[in-house]
Amino acid sequence: MLNARGPKQPRRQLLADVVKNMASQHPSFFRGIKAAYRLCALRVCSAFKTVSEEAALVIVGMYPIEILANEAAVLADSEMQRIVARETSTQTLQQIWNNTTKGRWTDRCIPDLRSRIERKHGEVDFYLTQFLTPPSIQT
Repeated sequence: MLNARGPKQPRRQLLADVVKNMASQHPSFFRGIKAAYRLCALRVCSAFKTVSEEAALVIVGMYPIEILANEAAVLADSEMQRIVARETSTQTLQQIWNNTTKGRWTDRCIPDLRSRIERKHGEVDFYLTQFLTPPSIQT
């Protein structure tokens, strides 16, 4: 997929959702799907492969596959349990984001993940991703 003039974010997100569904249906494929999920996050936000997985997931607003697997194991039939499981996943992701050493510039731009994950408007494209993930500056 082209970064600058390729498909828009919703079509890229569709491919990532296929990988996410494969992980939830076939836990035995988890190791291989984890690598594919990282690549999907990079493709959805049109990032270069040097961008950290954490930063790419935050920019796109996707949960890490490990958190989604834990959430799927907890989910039950009631809507309230789904809401509680999603809230727990969001808090876990925020703690991981606060403690990681990667993607610190992106953390300055997006310190609160809830607003990024729950947004209802706007798309991520190549240029926004380049702004949110500048190359490291050698001093």
